[in-house]
Amino acid sequence: MVYRDVYVSRNICLKINTNSKRIRSLVKNILDLNRKGKGVHSSLTVEFYLNELSPARLTVKDKFIYSREGGQTGRFSLSFGSALAKVEADARTKVVRADILNFEDSLKERILDLILMEPLRFILAGKKLCFLHASAVSRGRDCVVINGPQRSGKSTLALTLAKNGFNFMADDDCYLRLERGKVTLFPLPTKMGLDNKSLIRYPELKRYVMQGHIYGGRRRISTRAAFGGDGNIRNYNCRMILFPRYAPARGVYMKRLSRDEALGRLCKINCALYPRGTRPRIFWTLYSLTKNADSFVLGYNDSSLDKVPAAINNFLMR
Repeated sequence: MVYRDVYVSRNICLKINTNSKRIRSLVKNILDLNRKGKGVHSSLTVEFYLNELSPARLTVKDKFIYSREGGQTGRFSLSFGSALAKVEADARTKVVRADILNFEDSLKERILDLILMEPLRFILAGKKLCFLHASAVSRGRDCVVINGPQRSGKSTLALTLAKNGFNFMADDDCYLRLERGKVTLFPLPTKMGLDNKSLIRYPELKRYVMQGHIYGGRRRISTRAAFGGDGNIRNYNCRMILFPRYAPARGVYMKRLSRDEALGRLCKINCALYPRGTRPRIFWTLYSLTKNADSFVLGYNDSSLDKVPAAINNFLMR
């Protein structure tokens, strides 16, 4: 039996075809786009064919492989013990085909990233959209990008801003488009990951928690359900870049960074996610981003989180 689901917004449509209930459930509980999308027409459509096979008959070396052939085809493979996933993404036809063997629940985070997120990044790169590991919120047509490594507080700050008048855009997956020296942000809404501290601070969000689905040790909620919105992706001008820093001994502070300092931080966090051949493009995109947006280190602690929205509002109103 083949399950077919369509996730759609104004700018992107993802068609998911799979023979596995587990894979279907994983995709459903990570994407925060409209399902079926009646009446919505997208400018880009990517089709996935995700098959779960058992028992495993193939073996590969225990390593991650990222390769390109002719600039149009990306092949990804991953092996953990007896589990194996092999993916092929075609940037020309925008079709992704994946086979997963001996799929275990303990590997769901890595498998989902390999069969869904990695191929999507590869195909969108062909559309000159560069992936940025960042959270993002917006106010009007301007957006604030919150960039940092894992566990740096991106989701915590985005949640605090979303609860205080900002529009939540993305938790971890953003894309940058560089055109004529101007950078616009193209968010891919995924369900937001929250830790226990955030759920204690905002207990009203517990009703939106996806039961039984924990990624990276965090529970996921639908931001469309929690904060409203139609799930449609729009392009935004990036006005501000924040690098969060947890500072238990200090209150809220914002330290302005020079363009070189901000570019260095962005490259350190994001360029390692790209194969070497594609890094010059992401470098120039990040360079243009720092040229057009102001960058700050934002220090905060648990007791001063509520003061963060006012500090950012004061800057955006200038």
